[in-house]
Amino acid sequence: MRNTIARNRTVALIAVVVAAGIWVASCSDDDPIERRTATPMAGATAISHVQRDTSEFAGDVALDSGAARPRIRWLNDANVLSLLTLMNSRQIAAADVELESWHLENVRAFAATMAREHAELQHSVDSLSEKLRIAPIAPALAQRIGAQMQAQIDTLRWRPGRSVDRAFLREQVASHALMGDYVTNLTGVAEKPEVQALLASTNQRIASQLSRARALLTSITTADSIAAADSAAKAAARLAAKRARESGQR
Repeated sequence: MRNTIARNRTVALIAVVVAAGIWVASCSDDDPIERRTATPMAGATAISHVQRDTSEFAGDVALDSGAARPRIRWLNDANVLSLLTLMNSRQIAAADVELESWHLENVRAFAATMAREHAELQHSVDSLSEKLRIAPIAPALAQRIGAQMQAQIDTLRWRPGRSVDRAFLREQVASHALMGDYVTNLTGVAEKPEVQALLASTNQRIASQLSRARALLTSITTADSIAAADSAAKAAARLAAKRARESGQR
């Protein structure tokens, strides 16, 4: 429940960031940015005063001071690339935990696939960063996202024996749903078409990964239920046979 609440709050924060950026970008050129106090879009945080020369590329706010029309960017492309790098690293770390202590072959294979696919996604991020000459810069939001995903990974390290496989699949469902939400919202602040295209392809890959994680978890959960029912039936049969023998001996 706490993870779900934290996830919803963080995703909502990104949505607010996007909404606030859109509102400020739509302000009239005739009204100096220092004096703008109009009511923003629903859910957005009001901005009443911004210094023209402010530049906080490593934080949540950046201002184009050299542009003909000042524009607020709560997250820029450098921040977006940094967040993608962070989320890919966490997904690879989760797969590594499973690969260190797996018991089910199909789950091990899935973990290996996730490690490979997220490494490929990260290669795409690195290549685009080099091509556009954009050095990824972590925004303040990175600390929250990183802690949230790391908490999911930490739960795997305390799982005893065979339970780690099922815990890993549940973590994968949760973490890929989380990452998908983030990437969807980050699309609203990406500036360059190349970054937007990368986010779109990443979102498609994450949707596929989430679907596969859910399908594998459902398959194993169903098999566990059948095995449990079969075990219970055999135990009941043994008990009935024992009672029949005891009754016959009297």
